[in-house]
Amino acid sequence: MNKYKQTSLGETYISNDGRTVKVEMSTDNRGDTLITFGSSYTLRMDTEDLETLVEMMQAAFEGHKQQAIDEHNKEAQPT
Repeated sequence: MNKYKQTSLGETYISNDGRTVKVEMSTDNRGDTLITFGSSYTLRMDTEDLETLVEMMQAAFEGHKQQAIDEHNKEAQPT
């Protein structure tokens, strides 16, 4: 059996309600992705769950983009 190996994919900081939380992401050689939020919570998921999460986040992102476009177009309409 291979020795456990974890590879860091980077980190970022996310602000929410006046707090800033460090978010780190890594993968391991068992096929899992780990997302760590600050020092209090780590989410570990397999590739299937990761794909589902990515799809959900992409849908939220696309929804926000469309909302911004709709609001811009509404403001650009002559009254």
